[in-house]
Amino acid sequence: LSLFLIAFLSRPFDVGGFTTSHTQGFFRSSLNAQNPVTTSPAKNSIPNAATTLLNSDLVTDSDLITTIISSRDYSSFLGDDDGLRVIRFHASFCRACKAVGTKYRRHARQMLSETSGSGGDSRPAGVRFADIEVSKNPELCQSLGVKVLPYVQIYRNRRVVEEFTCRPSEFDMLVKAIDRHLADYSVEEDRNDLGRRLDEGNALGNELLRIYLSSRNETAVAAVGSK
Repeated sequence: LSLFLIAFLSRPFDVGGFTTSHTQGFFRSSLNAQNPVTTSPAKNSIPNAATTLLNSDLVTDSDLITTIISSRDYSSFLGDDDGLRVIRFHASFCRACKAVGTKYRRHARQMLSETSGSGGDSRPAGVRFADIEVSKNPELCQSLGVKVLPYVQIYRNRRVVEEFTCRPSEFDMLVKAIDRHLADYSVEEDRNDLGRRLDEGNALGNELLRIYLSSRNETAVAAVGSK
């Protein structure tokens, strides 16, 4: 019977149009989700102020991760700025989704700890996280092309820049993708800043040249008038 259950749970299955996948690392990931590994305080690099903030009841999962139910929620979450947006698609019946959810919330808190000194906002700087439970709005999920769970989409400027199936054993793919897109954004910002500085320098140079030429013309006119 045990072998039969393992074989059954190890096969992908379809529920309401959404397929869940269980990989070799599935059971191990589920155990990790139930018994998350704690970090030793001696090895924790989070500053004291950030540790106090993270351990307080002031920063809850809902502060870190937006729950999207309606299409209006979805549009509002994407916003109008060019910050990074990450959406996790999951289902209550999907055990792999629960394991990914634990890692997802943990990573959001880790990013908060790394940016907690900038402005006191309860959301990680440069990136925002959200959850969509497929049964809450299956039409929205289907319109976004979500067929396999667990699934993630990464947005910038209201457009999907990367999307993939995110099993518990593959969560590191999401971490690397977020870091990569944040790094690309930083390079782009530096390039734009350099361009603005060059434009300002050119404008200043042109203004100084205009003043110099105007001064020379005035001097020449004065010299002719004195003769």
